[in-house]
Formats: sequence, structure tokens, C-alpha cells
Amino acid sequence: MSRPPKPFSVLKSEGRSHRTKSELEQRRKGEEALLTGVPIRERPEVKSSERAHEEFQKINETVINPPAELGRLTDAGGGEQSIKIENSAV
Repeated sequence: MSRPPKPFSVLKSEGRSHRTKSELEQRRKGEEALLTGVPIRERPEVKSSERAHEEFQKINETVINPPAELGRLTDAGGGEQSIKIENSAV
């Protein structure tokens, strides 16, 4: 089993990475979007792949927009993140 990817802040502090500048920039923006409440949209290449689309939907339903009974997401320090969780009808 592989390790989870390092966050942008860790990659930047290490000062070296095999990723391109545009990949690092995309990761930075994606991580900031999670913390600021900006909705994550499915990219066209993900929509066109049936398997990738299913995975996006599963992650979106369980991690990004979890059911209300799971409560608000918290960061590692126990503080609430500014992610708006809405109760959607199932």
C-alpha cells in the first residue's frame, strides 16, 4: 500500500520534488479550496472516465460533503475548518 501524498506546505518546505511547477500550483490551489469552502468541481477528464467519475462521486459524498450525522469536519488541531456542510435530501 502506498503512502498518502504530502501536502503542498510539506513539499514546499522540503524544497525538492519531482512535480512540475504547474502540478504544485494546482495542488496548492486545491488544498486552499478545501479550506475556504470553494466547491470542488469535477474536471472534464474525470467526467469522461466512468471509473474516475464513480470515484469522484464516492469521495464527494463521503469526504467533501459528508452526511449531517457525521458532523463538521475538523482539522488536526481540533478546530473547525471553514467547509460548509449542507444537509441534502437522499
